[in-house]
Amino acid sequence: MTTDQSGLLRDMVREVLRDVLPALVEESTLTRLQGGTSMSTAAPAATDGRELVALRTDADLDAFVQRIVQLAQNPVSRQHLTSGRRRFGLAQTGVVGTPTASTSLRRIERGVVTERTVREAAEAGHALITARGVVLTPLARDRARALGVEITKES
Repeated sequence: MTTDQSGLLRDMVREVLRDVLPALVEESTLTRLQGGTSMSTAAPAATDGRELVALRTDADLDAFVQRIVQLAQNPVSRQHLTSGRRRFGLAQTGVVGTPTASTSLRRIERGVVTERTVREAAEAGHALITARGVVLTPLARDRARALGVEITKES
């Protein structure tokens, strides 16, 4: 993930938190006054105490936002979030464009990789490897980013 992308991602998460946190504060206060409790589950932590988060797909981002919402329900966790004591970091998920060992591969020998091809690969859990001369459409590239499909061009 490039610096520009991670900055954009951080801005998006901040915007979501700005929208969600005020309502959660009210809800959490009511729950506390009514004697309710909430649980929090911990995610893996980095050596410097940050909670590591892997954000490669829209589903990953949604799960992260749900985790923040869950943390915000606890008054202590919410205070740590708003004060910056609770920190997050991006987990290393491999080099973009290099399929991981657990990903099955689909090789494209010739032609054009379209959005449809990428969607089918995402549904099947495949990473794509394209031979020389295969054309990747801009829409297919954008869809691959959104769905977390890795595309590697052979040299």
